[in-house]
Amino acid sequence: MPDRKLPSDQEKARSLYVSKSSFNRDQDPWLNKPDSTIWDEFRNGSRESLIHIYKIYFPILFSYGYQFVKDREFIKDEIQELFVELFKNRKRLNSNDNIKYYLYRSLRRRLSKSSKAKHIFDEIIDLENFFAVTLSVDSKIIHDEEEKRKKEELERAINLLPKRQKEAIYYHFYQNLTYEEIASIMGMSKVKSARTLIYRALKLLKNKLISFEFSLFLSFFHIH
Repeated sequence: MPDRKLPSDQEKARSLYVSKSSFNRDQDPWLNKPDSTIWDEFRNGSRESLIHIYKIYFPILFSYGYQFVKDREFIKDEIQELFVELFKNRKRLNSNDNIKYYLYRSLRRRLSKSSKAKHIFDEIIDLENFFAVTLSVDSKIIHDEEEKRKKEELERAINLLPKRQKEAIYYHFYQNLTYEEIASIMGMSKVKSARTLIYRALKLLKNKLISFEFSLFLSFFHIH
């Protein structure tokens, strides 16, 4: 009887894409574990931790990647190849306590090297819908028509920001990333640069929102 050929790392990682629909988040035993533990298990070859990371972060990465390139199949392929690469090189990865940040940074770097997405990372072009922001209608502070109008006004103002300011706002206030993480993702050599970029974005928003109560503006972002 011939020996059964074991699947390669690439085949193991790619097989996740096929089984994605069978994932039941409510039954995921990894949900309450810290990122550092999940990542260490992944580095040690745990298939269960790999499945967890893939299933949880695939839709998040897809939405993130789609901000850069409006091509669904291309983004899916790039995410798939990212996981193949991570699994293949897992033993050389460092410890990590923020998986989402690491995956954002990794996918952004992949896209920046792609000929299909490269022009988006050139400062010459500013796309109108780059990181289009939508605030949740379910927010507790939105309970009447006037506040809904202010919400829409804030959305418009954010979406008119220069693209790097808007991207930084997205990371900091929507994804809860630190200044250090934002600087790393966006290729800044100094953490201070990320902090300055967000400060300028907030200052510009305050000037744009003349009729907007600034205290309400801060409430949207939970700034105190």
